[in-house]
Amino acid sequence: MDKMDRLERARIFQPFDALKGLREALRIKEFELERIKSYDIDEDTLSKISSILINLESTDIVKVKYLEDGMFKYIKGNCKIYIDKMIIKINKESIYFDQIYDMDLVNGEG
Repeated sequence: MDKMDRLERARIFQPFDALKGLREALRIKEFELERIKSYDIDEDTLSKISSILINLESTDIVKVKYLEDGMFKYIKGNCKIYIDKMIIKINKESIYFDQIYDMDLVNGEG
């Protein structure tokens, strides 16, 4: 019986994924578990957000923490409000009022 050449021998010991796709399925499940289904805003924060939205001017710069696709995101920039659609637009990103978790007016900050 001939000795197996090194290449053939190496193929025998290559990693084998017996449960093909399991790792990817686990990553997807972890992502789903990290996603936020809903959130509560305390009255003080809600009042602060409302006050900022009511008094915003087109030259104002805001920093917003908002929920999108189950994850919190942050954006900072000039804004425009569309009251009829209940949307604030920041740097071309449209955010519904009910997605906003926190908001700060940052005019004059560096």
